[in-house]
Amino acid sequence: MAQMTIDPQGEKIESFVLLSGHKIPAIGLGTWRAHNARDSVFTAILEAGYRHVDTAAEYGVQDEVGHGIKAAIHAG
Repeated sequence: MAQMTIDPQGEKIESFVLLSGHKIPAIGLGTWRAHNARDSVFTAILEAGYRHVDTAAEYGVQDEVGHGIKAAIHAG
């Protein structure tokens, strides 16, 4: 479930600027407890328009996440 990110002045935050200067969306898909990460990532990208997928090697789902991203790219 997506939630809105609000700054202390009550303004909506749509992205964050990293130290590298790159921007990332404020709302991301978490994959920590994903039971079927491939389908979750695929659906989130295609149906909800997610562009930020939060994952880490210690979650153990990096292959599934990669397959979901690849499938979403090929699906358009």
